Amino acid sequence: MFDSSLQAIGLLFAGLSVVLVVMIPAVLSQVAPADNISEWRDVSGTSRLFKMLRPLLRMYSSAVEQSMSPAQTRELTAKLQVAGLSYVLTPAEFVVLKRFGLVFGLLFSAGLCWLSGMNDGWRIVMIVMVVSAIGFIFPDIKVRDLTKRRQLSVEKHFPFFLDLVVLCMRAGLPFTGAVQQGIEKMVPGALKEELLRYQRDIRTGIERREALEMLAKRVSLASMTNFVASIIQADESGGSITGVLQSQAQQRRKERFLRAEKLANEAPVKMLLPLVGLLFPLTFMIISVPIVVQFLESGLLGKVL
Repeated sequence: MFDSSLQAIGLLFAGLSVVLVVMIPAVLSQVAPADNISEWRDVSGTSRLFKMLRPLLRMYSSAVEQSMSPAQTRELTAKLQVAGLSYVLTPAEFVVLKRFGLVFGLLFSAGLCWLSGMNDGWRIVMIVMVVSAIGFIFPDIKVRDLTKRRQLSVEKHFPFFLDLVVLCMRAGLPFTGAVQQGIEKMVPGALKEELLRYQRDIRTGIERREALEMLAKRVSLASMTNFVASIIQADESGGSITGVLQSQAQQRRKERFLRAEKLANEAPVKMLLPLVGLLFPLTFMIISVPIVVQFLESGLLGKVL
């Protein structure tokens, strides 16, 4: 009776750990940038799951924030900005989320080892350490994945936006009006979201140069950095912004084609390992088994051996 009660308690803790570990990527996925964004996001626009966990994160984030150094805060703020999570997650809350992953991974791995009846102490310690480390770094992995997807989306739509701006400026619109028209004609995505934020910065009184530099810092792409530097240089030197944007659009499109060509050339090399490790052994087995069977039935294999 006592053993069954302990097993039930251990199973309950393991189940709770599984649920809570699954909630970490779910939270980061739910607060990730949506494809259809037209207004400034705040907590009221996030999912119910994140609203449920928000008080728990805030409960511990105040104490964590006091222990964080300014350099660590700036680093995490920049990371969340590039991933598009700075609207809903503070650096302290992100640290709390990582610590939750560590605790839940520890409970989950310890519960599984106990339920399986494992007696090897070193093996238990290694499993607990590995699973706990995975739980601790998983929010970083998820943020990195969101950053890559967000940057790919920006690179995909950026040449089209530049073409729209050039077309509007040639029609007689100033740079600000051309950007407004380009935003209106763009499909929803990460680039449109950042450009809308750039417009809000301009409306709040921030200078265009500073707003552009903030835009480049949030996107953290070489193409956007070059675009911002070209616009600032054209403003300072009095050059033609239209010509600069046209050359930028051609360069971005060329880079996109070169990137696609590079990925196409890398595909055969990436397929080599699965072919050698999975397909070729099966092919050899299919070919060799009938030959071995024929040798066994004919008795030649015994004579050779």
